[in-house]
Amino acid sequence: MVHRPARLSLLSLLAAACFGTASLQAREQADLESGLAQPGSIAAEADWGDVAWASDQADPGVLPAQATAPAPASSAPATAPSASRFTRSPSDGPRFSNTVLRRNAVRASAFAGLASVPYMIGDTTAGTCLSFGTTGYIEGDLSHPTLTCSRLNIAENNRAVTTDRVYYSYRHFENATPGKVFGLMQNLNVDRHTLGVERRLGEGYCSVELRIPFDQRLTSDPTTTIIDSDFDGFIDPDTFQLLGGREFELANISAIFKVMLAEHEGFVLSAGCGMTAPTAQDVLYTVDVEDIVLVYPNAPVPYASLSNFFTETHFTNETWYFSPFLAYASKKKNSRFFHQGFAQVEVAANPSKVRFTDFGSFSIVDDDITGGSPDFVALWTVNGSIGGSALLNLQAQPLMRLNLGGGYFLINEQDNHGFFDQLVAQAEIHYTTTLQDAKLDRIPLDFIAVGPNTVINADAFDPVIGNLNSRVDILNAVLGVSARVNNTTITNGFTAPLRSGDNRGFDFEYNLQVQHQF
Repeated sequence: MVHRPARLSLLSLLAAACFGTASLQAREQADLESGLAQPGSIAAEADWGDVAWASDQADPGVLPAQATAPAPASSAPATAPSASRFTRSPSDGPRFSNTVLRRNAVRASAFAGLASVPYMIGDTTAGTCLSFGTTGYIEGDLSHPTLTCSRLNIAENNRAVTTDRVYYSYRHFENATPGKVFGLMQNLNVDRHTLGVERRLGEGYCSVELRIPFDQRLTSDPTTTIIDSDFDGFIDPDTFQLLGGREFELANISAIFKVMLAEHEGFVLSAGCGMTAPTAQDVLYTVDVEDIVLVYPNAPVPYASLSNFFTETHFTNETWYFSPFLAYASKKKNSRFFHQGFAQVEVAANPSKVRFTDFGSFSIVDDDITGGSPDFVALWTVNGSIGGSALLNLQAQPLMRLNLGGGYFLINEQDNHGFFDQLVAQAEIHYTTTLQDAKLDRIPLDFIAVGPNTVINADAFDPVIGNLNSRVDILNAVLGVSARVNNTTITNGFTAPLRSGDNRGFDFEYNLQVQHQF
């Protein structure tokens, strides 16, 4: 096969990056064949405990077995050179002579400073929200987190260095779910609870992370109920509901693969890819509007209507997302300052299906907005049928996220503080933008006009489903503090949006992270 060598080469590169060039057992076998080790010597090395190396310079206390001089001719009969993998230094302490293990120890020492860099706080999962409707028909905006509004932000509670950890993250988004129907508005908070685990693979250069979020958010069965049963121009307060309340539900689960590509003098570069699975519930939006007077003074021909709408929109949550990213961290030796960042692009692998159904909506239309006799009754049709339905596609726009953070170690391990191992002040800036304009799908809507003496099939402006704002440009600032005691780190952060209008995903955000390294 033509492509097999390339595929094998890619797998070999990933294996080399994650697991190193060989296992310890393979190294022992190679040493046995070259006469530099004895069987079981690697197991014997474990008895000496961990050995940390401060530099890669030659150590006069290390006497490699392969450099052992042969015995003088006048001495006892010659024997084979010592096969021990380590010898004793002048201080009578064990020293490894294996250059591969020594090089790995030096690399681990270089990563030790980077490992103290705290996790980024992050800002938001906001993406692109959707609108639907048209003049004369249902007009609304629905910002449900399950839909394209909420997307994976890899920088949240993350860093370039791989780690073995479990964590819990809580995020409160104030006024993060705006909804609007016929000019009436509702805005709900979102409280996100995320359980996560990151596990290093092989020699620690790669890791896999799993995020399982649960949201207290707008219900997955939002319903709009607007009824004026008395025809007095006032909505019945007992039955009124704009979208509904909040429920605690499973959100979309994500997995992140990360590999450290390179490091040099306190700098590490990583790359990887995230994947989001559609594990949240579908969204079923129901509209029940009865006997509501709507006035359109700015239409080409001003008119008023007494309208009744009975519709159902089923948003199927079936879109998979993939998010390739780059990440870095930098902290010079003995410096209290650090900086880090992520660059991420997220694309949708497939659209989500939307089934729109009209169950017999109608409007009594009068072209005299001051009042008068009705001109005709409009019976709304979808795909040419009263009570018809249409199958549409909801296309998620690709997003780019740029995340930059830095901070200062108020306390580090060298301070020998009585309680904190480290206390870090953090500041971050986060930018999210769409990479292409929104793709809108249209509902094939028409109406049958039934007048005193005529029946006419008329075209209507097709309602659309998608992001009518076409693009977003979100900019947020974050301040926070991270504290580590033993192997547990607690982070508190506050996020403030720097833009307004449709480029503002919430009023503010609070984040709490608790994680334990193992």
